[in-house]
Amino acid sequence: LDSLLDLNIEGNAISVIPEDCFSGMPNLNNIELSNNAIEELIPGTFSKLSGLGNIVLRGNTISSIAPGVFSDLGKVGTIYLDGNQLQTIADNCFKDLPDLTHLDLRHNRISEIEEDAFSGLGDLRALMLSNNHLASLPEALKNIKDLEHLDLEHNMIASVPVSYFQTFKVLNRVNMAGNNITEIAQNSFHGAKGLNTLDLSRN
Repeated sequence: LDSLLDLNIEGNAISVIPEDCFSGMPNLNNIELSNNAIEELIPGTFSKLSGLGNIVLRGNTISSIAPGVFSDLGKVGTIYLDGNQLQTIADNCFKDLPDLTHLDLRHNRISEIEEDAFSGLGDLRALMLSNNHLASLPEALKNIKDLEHLDLEHNMIASVPVSYFQTFKVLNRVNMAGNNITEIAQNSFHGAKGLNTLDLSRN
């Protein structure tokens, strides 16, 4: 299947993706795996797909992402993992994705994001984390220097720390509606000079 560009196997009952499963599709650009029964992603799942640009895994039951799952996918621009059962985003699980611009992690059970979870994502522009279980603003977000859109709606965030957003120079949209915010520290948004939309409703 050397000429295959788009693969859609959405809405089946797939629970396991073997290592090198897609190795015979070297030119694959888009892969749609939504609404299956996939429980985990193992290193090698997407090996030999160096041209892959879009990965859609929404609506599965994935509970963790092992480091190395997305290795050597230098052209991936979007990853959709919304609607799964992720609880922790571990260090370096999105390593080696220099072209990633959009990461969707909405509607999971994420309560912890380790400090280096997003390290190396120099081109990430949109990070969607709404409808999770975050109780505080993760330090890991500070590693995303060029982030433009941050969605944290419907978590359990209680406060915004001093100068938290000072490193986000191009951030223009933040949604923290529907949290438990009772305290916004002085200068919390100092330095976020590009911010033009801030939603703190329903706190």
